[in-house]
Amino acid sequence: MPSYAKSQPPATMYNLNDVQVQARQQHAHLDAELTKHKVFRDLEAQTKIDKVYLFLGGLAILLVLIVFNIAGELVTDAVAWIYPGLGRLTCFINGQFKAIETPSTADDRQWLTYWSVFGAVKMLEYFLNALLYWIPYWFLIKTIFFLWLALPQFRGAEVLYSQYNRNVAGTKGPRIDTLKAKVASLSKNKDPYSPKTPKSSIP
Repeated sequence: MPSYAKSQPPATMYNLNDVQVQARQQHAHLDAELTKHKVFRDLEAQTKIDKVYLFLGGLAILLVLIVFNIAGELVTDAVAWIYPGLGRLTCFINGQFKAIETPSTADDRQWLTYWSVFGAVKMLEYFLNALLYWIPYWFLIKTIFFLWLALPQFRGAEVLYSQYNRNVAGTKGPRIDTLKAKVASLSKNKDPYSPKTPKSSIP
């Protein structure tokens, strides 16, 4: 008697199901994150459009502007400034200003390093503007870099601070301490009112 094996669904069907499940999970996670922000709740209520779609649509528009350099510098600087600046005033209330008041130094390291790097990059652009113009997708690279620095999932600014501090303290720390001691001793010796200075040198 012939045996009939059960037909197995194609592997692509399982793959599509997995993709759909992952997409729903990511949608739910992103929706939960966006719900924490009043601006997205208000936009969803006013437009009757899912806030996740609003966010992704805005992100797509920004990406097009940056990639095709349609006011790329302006958009990139806005992204780099608005999120850690206005976005956490919640920003100036719950972010940088409040970070100064907290006993933990983690927020201080994060945001002081972020704004220091931001200023350094802007100064670099000022002097190397003609050269950076020829780097493909410079504004896209810059946007991704600043998002890595600022986003709480990465806290790249704090990572940079830790790496820099470890390198300086490990290799140049003793030299810096010695140099500071020499400068302090020289300034003390040249001070006419220093106790170690002979009275004849005092005018």
